[in-house]
Amino acid sequence: MSNVKGAIGMLKIHLTIHSVWKGWVW
Repeated sequence: MSNVKGAIGMLKIHLTIHSVWKGWVW
């Protein structure tokens, strides 16, 4: 189950970086 937790953590980090990058670009 740690794999699922790791995947969720990576997804959250990815979404955060993406939103920050989008805010910086726009």
